Order: sequence, then structure tokens, then C-alpha cells
Amino acid sequence: MRDASAIWIVPALAQRLGIGRGATVRLGVADFTVAGVIASEPDRLGEGFTLGPVAIVSMAGIARTGLVQPGSLYETKYRVRLSPGASPTAAVDRFKAAFPTGGWETKTRDRAAPGAERFVDRMGQFLLLVGLSALVIAGIGVGNGVSSYLAARRSSIAALKVLGATSGLIAKIYLLEVAVVAAMGIVAGLVAGAATVPLIVWLAGDVLPVAPSFSLQFGPLALAAAYGMLIALAFTAPPLIEAGSIPAAGLLRGVFGNRPVPLRRTLPWVVGAGAAIVALALSTAEQPGLSAGFLAAVAGVLLVLAAFGWAIRRIAALLPRSRRPLLRLAIAGLHRPGARTGTLVVALGLGLTLFVLLAGIRTSIDANIALTVPKRAPALFALDVPPIEKPIFAGPSSGSRSTP
Repeated sequence: MRDASAIWIVPALAQRLGIGRGATVRLGVADFTVAGVIASEPDRLGEGFTLGPVAIVSMAGIARTGLVQPGSLYETKYRVRLSPGASPTAAVDRFKAAFPTGGWETKTRDRAAPGAERFVDRMGQFLLLVGLSALVIAGIGVGNGVSSYLAARRSSIAALKVLGATSGLIAKIYLLEVAVVAAMGIVAGLVAGAATVPLIVWLAGDVLPVAPSFSLQFGPLALAAAYGMLIALAFTAPPLIEAGSIPAAGLLRGVFGNRPVPLRRTLPWVVGAGAAIVALALSTAEQPGLSAGFLAAVAGVLLVLAAFGWAIRRIAALLPRSRRPLLRLAIAGLHRPGARTGTLVVALGLGLTLFVLLAGIRTSIDANIALTVPKRAPALFALDVPPIEKPIFAGPSSGSRSTP
């Protein structure tokens, strides 16, 4: 760009001034001719918030404006071309060491937009934690489904026990079945998630600030698969162990699900899977402290909801028998042996808690925007105005506001 009298403007400025190619625009004390309207602004994603519309001129054009004077506030950016194979991080470290008091802000090709990268990382961390909570809700449903499936297979389990199958062998058989079904569901979820990316690019590619390209990231896919399998193991272990611990005679009499599973048999599996999930979440988190606090809060909510479900069963058991058959059967279904009252309370309560959490976050963001952004904001800003020209900007216009 060597023409000192040419200027390129963004569509917003062209629409606001009602001008186009060939029009004359004054910047400072110099007149410029609009050489074109910018279709795609370079590096717009890394620039962040700007107070006004953008215009591009040459260095000689900036000198003609007379805007850059001693004491003026302005920002200069330099691009440094490194030799092939050079490390951007090492170059930045050497530059900062050479100019320790320069107040430079550096960006590399790996971190071209630190603010955008930080926003994406935090949003990804938040979605990961919410996804883990959703997986817990799904795990409760999976556990109930496995219990119902094993109850329907009661006669087959009894036949296997009569033929000499041990409790461990029965648990392994049905664990293999559950693992195959869980693997099929995980693969289907991974395929759907991977296919969503090109679909979004195809639908909204024109409105995105950058042109994304589709590529499979096997690390996040493997992480999602590990989460899904660990959740399935944690919530299907109790019904599987219960299926193998009941004697064949009890199964044939239909007492499946009526005897509580010994805690010493299910606790190692549940605690081991839970510890693996927590360790995996903390080891892959950008902010382990935030992740640990969120997971601890989720665990606390689970304990509170479990205690609430236990209280509901106890209160239902202590209530007097109603004379109405329908009401009596409904109350009995809350505390009968094998009732899923506790797990349903936990699932519904945790789901409602997540909805309230998302609503609270949205309300907080909306309130913050309402407090920080004025209801009547100026449409155009003029910066670095000399004191002698202040009366020009602080004229009789009712909507103007000046700051010395």
C-alpha cells in the first residue's frame, strides 16, 4: 500500500456515512479517496473490541493526517518473520529479555488471539463439567435400565446357577453384554459429535470470523469415550453384583432386587470408577481448582439428594395405610423392597440443579451486561481531541458527551 491518498473502509463506516468507492473522506487535516470497501478485515478475530469502525491507510497517509503527535495515544504493531524451524516461544523470550521495560505485548502463531483462546478454553472447561454432570444423570438411568433388564432375565440367571455357574461368572457374562452395548452407544455418540462439526461449518460457515477446517481430534474423542465407559461401569456395577449374589432358589421365587447388595462388594467398583473420573477430569483441566470445586459441589448435591430420597422412603413407610386403594398402592410403591425412589430423586434433582445453574449463569451475565453497558451509548467515538477543539464536539447536540 504505497498510495498516501487512498483509504479502505469497512462496510459499517460506508453505510453510516452513505459513501462508496471514489468518495472523499477527511482524517485529521488530510483528505483521502475511498479506494474500496473491505470485504474481510485481516486478523479481525485477534483485534478484540474496537471503539469505532476500521479504516486502512498507508504509513505515509497516517503522517499526512497529523493525528500522531508527541503525547498522542496510539498503538503500533510489528510482524516479525522468523527463519524456517525457529521457535516462536524462544524468539519471544529473547525479545522480552532484550527489552525488559518496553511494555511489549507479544503474540505468536500458536497464540495469535490470547483473549479468544482463553474464552474458548474456559467455555470448553465449563461445558466439560456440565457434560460430566449430565453423564451422571444418564448413568443413573443406565443403572435403572440394567436392573430392569436383569430382573427380566431372572429365570436365565437361576438356570445358570443351578447348572453350577458362580456369582462371579454371571457378573462377568452380563458385564460383557453391558460393555458391548455401552461401546456401541459411545461409538454412535462419537460419530454424531464428529459429524456435527462439518454440519455447523456448512450451515454457519459464512458468519464465522475464521474459515474452519474439519479434522478429527483423536485425543478429545478418546477422552469422551473414557468418560462414557467409566460412568457406565460406576452405575452398572451394583445391579450386576446383585444379580450374581442372590441364590438360585431366591431367583426362582422372584426375590430379585428385594435384598440389598452388600456395600463391601459394590463400594470398591463405584469408588474406583468415581476416582478414575475425578482424576481424569482434573488431569485434563486447564484450571484444576475450578474443576475440583465443581466436582465437589456435584458430589455434595448427590449426597443431599440421596439423603432426601432416603427420607422420602422412610416417611412413606411410616404413613398410615390409606383407605383409598390407588393412594395406598402409590405410597407403598415408594418404600416397597426394590423401589427406585432414591435413584429417581437423585436423577430428577440433579437435572433440575443443572437447569437452575445454567439459568443462574445466564441471569448473572445479563445483569452484568445491564450494569456495565449504558442504555444510551454513543454510536461514534472521537479520541485524543485537542483541548482547543473541545467546543466543536461538546456542541448543542442533546445526545453527545465529551470527556477532557
